[in-house]
Amino acid sequence: MRFLTRIIILSISVLLMSYIYKLTSKVKQTAKYYNPMSYSIDKFQFRKSPNGPLPMFFFSHGGPTFADKNDKYGSNLGAWNKTREVGKYIKNTLKPDFIICVSAHWQSDFPNKVEIAIPGPKENHFMESGTTSHRITPDENTLIYDFYNFPAVHYRNQFHTLANRAIAKDIAKTFSESNFFEAETRERGIDHGCWVPLRVAFGNTQVEDTKELDVECPVIQVSLAGTDDIEIHYKLGQVLNKYRDLNGCIILSGMSVHSLRDIGRAIQSGKPALDYVSPFNSLITKFLQVQVVRFFLS
Repeated sequence: MRFLTRIIILSISVLLMSYIYKLTSKVKQTAKYYNPMSYSIDKFQFRKSPNGPLPMFFFSHGGPTFADKNDKYGSNLGAWNKTREVGKYIKNTLKPDFIICVSAHWQSDFPNKVEIAIPGPKENHFMESGTTSHRITPDENTLIYDFYNFPAVHYRNQFHTLANRAIAKDIAKTFSESNFFEAETRERGIDHGCWVPLRVAFGNTQVEDTKELDVECPVIQVSLAGTDDIEIHYKLGQVLNKYRDLNGCIILSGMSVHSLRDIGRAIQSGKPALDYVSPFNSLITKFLQVQVVRFFLS
């Protein structure tokens, strides 16, 4: 009887260890930084980038329909494919230790203030559209569904990324030491300006929920300052530049032109866009190309 009991206990133990091994192996395949036994949202060890500062990226995005590359009005196949291509380059070649995302959909309340998102009870204040995302781990960023009157599938879509308070606090400290910005962490999820393009870059848009971590490192969202002043946001970029040397990938997200009111006016007039859109976009493109050339010649 005792022998049978021992065999049963041993069998249960083996099955349990096998299950834990499979679980942790699956997690390691999808996220090298997340081990449920050891990951701490309050700890992070920075290191120097092994091959010099990482490049910065800008992802143009629209609404949640951008993730559906076959959506006739809300997506663009060329932009979708390029975002996916850049995502693979970041994941497989650059291999950052963390990602900092700055979205055009989050500004602070003051011109010299910057906020950094962290998880916490108050993040539920930002659960817009009556929708709450589904976490697979308590260390995860929640999603803000800050868009309205879209097909129901876009409110079911999930994107699982790790949060990290230690990185967020370090970013706040760096801004505060700049002698210009005030900064603080804020309990908040990540908005669609962050998670929609990152889902195209790193996730699986063919399913609503992968039920696993979609990015292999922590993702931290940083706000814009509460102003349209270009010089202030240039300073914001200078502060964040530090993290490129610490193997951090900085991704900015927005659009050169983004006015839903003007889109409606264009549709009513039978135009693809209002007259100012193309010249302004061309001016921005030319300016950026000139700056890139100057950078490589300097």
